[in-house]
Amino acid sequence: MRIATLIIASTLISATVSQAQDFRINLTDIDLSTPEGVQTFETRLARQARLACTGTGSRLPNGQCVQAFRAEVMSQLSPTQREEHARVRSRTDTARAAARSAG
Repeated sequence: MRIATLIIASTLISATVSQAQDFRINLTDIDLSTPEGVQTFETRLARQARLACTGTGSRLPNGQCVQAFRAEVMSQLSPTQREEHARVRSRTDTARAAARSAG
């Protein structure tokens, strides 16, 4: 099952957001079983998290808010999407670690 758009209600995520807003992450063009798809998803997630979590009076996002936002987004993915994302992230992290130790 493919979820076209994730909608996250910011008021459920962080008390630091002053107005209720929906944050959307479009998944229609993303394949979470590929490194490119995961990178695109992560970029979009980070962008929306920054928008949702900068209501602290600072231009820097609140770390706890970002973690909660990420957890909420991940909970809205289907089990298959979460598994694909985790599998690709694991392979990517392993490849990065191997490259660091070889270099």
